[in-house]
Amino acid sequence: PLRSALCEWQAQDCEPCLRLLERCRERLPQEALEAVMAQVLLPRLRAEVDAWDPRVDRVPVHLWIHPWLPMLGKRLDCLWAPLRFKLSRCLERWDPADRSALEVLRPWQVVLDPSNWEPLVEKVLSRLERRLAEADVRPDGQDVEPMK
Repeated sequence: PLRSALCEWQAQDCEPCLRLLERCRERLPQEALEAVMAQVLLPRLRAEVDAWDPRVDRVPVHLWIHPWLPMLGKRLDCLWAPLRFKLSRCLERWDPADRSALEVLRPWQVVLDPSNWEPLVEKVLSRLERRLAEADVRPDGQDVEPMK
């Protein structure tokens, strides 16, 4: 029943699954719980991250991944590279006038290790650099509003 519940749960609604595993934590041996997390839960989360499309999915990924941090901790590291890849691809088409990128990236700053965070920052900086290179600079009464 536990395995089937974990296979059927909606990953973007993580609270029911978290509650279930918290109850299991009180009743199952640690080894059994570790096996369930490694063999069922983490592959399921990985599949959901693989299926996640940041351009169209309405539920931000951090809302359904971050709640797992206290329970899974470093075991979630396997999600960071595919997540970074997807965010990076979105940033390639990002227009710096659109502030939504900041809202998407901000929750990950404290979670991602430098090897996954810094490439995202580099992508943002390269887009900003490109935008600045395209900017029309006029010392006489420059409108700086677009730069804010």
